[in-house]
Amino acid sequence: MRLLKRYIDWDEVNRLCSLIADKIRDDGVNIGCILAVARGGIVPAMIIAKMLSVDDIDLIRARHYQGMRMDEDVSIAFITPLQDMQDKIDRCRREGRIMLVVDDIADTGLTIKTVTEALNGKGGKSNDTIIAVTLYMKPRSVFKPDYYAELCRDDEWIVFPWEQT
Repeated sequence: MRLLKRYIDWDEVNRLCSLIADKIRDDGVNIGCILAVARGGIVPAMIIAKMLSVDDIDLIRARHYQGMRMDEDVSIAFITPLQDMQDKIDRCRREGRIMLVVDDIADTGLTIKTVTEALNGKGGKSNDTIIAVTLYMKPRSVFKPDYYAELCRDDEWIVFPWEQT
């Protein structure tokens, strides 16, 4: 399938983040911390954190693509040790708060699925303490985030402003 590049500007990123923040607020979700999926989820996570007044942000490195080429497997590396992350999830659960996992897009869905599986154990679907968020989701995605701002086409390659250097 030939992918059509679609360039997104900063105004669009802010609009999409605002849509997500508004949905989360409207649903009364109490965010305790945010886990940004590096690299694509870092900027959206920071913007959403600012919009929701969340100061507790962590990072996980996950990669399924190199440029426009898809790797066979998703590789992940916790920047914060997994046990510390589990302690944070447990604290959120005790406090009745949510950990928000943020990435830029659910393309195949394997990256966000792999990250949530690492946090939840097998099964991959978000639980009552961890919810997944992406700016875009493609119809072919094997994982549907709890929140996404917009659906995009399977034949689109979304190019975010931080990738346009």
